[in-house]
Amino acid sequence: MINNLIVSWCTTQNTYEETVCNVVEALGLVGRLAKAACEQPTMAEFYERETGHSLAIGLGRVDTVLTYQRSTDPPYFISQGSSRIAGTVSFCYGNESSEYLASNVVPMSDGLEALRYFVEYRMKPPTIQWEEL
Repeated sequence: MINNLIVSWCTTQNTYEETVCNVVEALGLVGRLAKAACEQPTMAEFYERETGHSLAIGLGRVDTVLTYQRSTDPPYFISQGSSRIAGTVSFCYGNESSEYLASNVVPMSDGLEALRYFVEYRMKPPTIQWEEL
């Protein structure tokens, strides 16, 4: 049996947490958070408390950035978008604005598919190109 996932997200003032047990609940929560995060985009991290296995997805922008880790130990991975895009985007993570390279941005539809895969299989989504950090 697969354990429930904890979902954590924040603003610069507060941190929130909820539990999801399936893809429908995960996508429903992401839909609500994406609408609420339009003024302050945030990273929503889906993780297993016992292992640290996690996938985070940026919400509140047209496109997204994803991070993945198998445990709390390296290696860590970040989505790889177009290397031709310069600049940065920011999402609230750890109660502060965190910058990500624009080259790590991927379409939201790809991000949602990756989240769907992670919630269902608890593995690194193969539909995303990943950069090891």
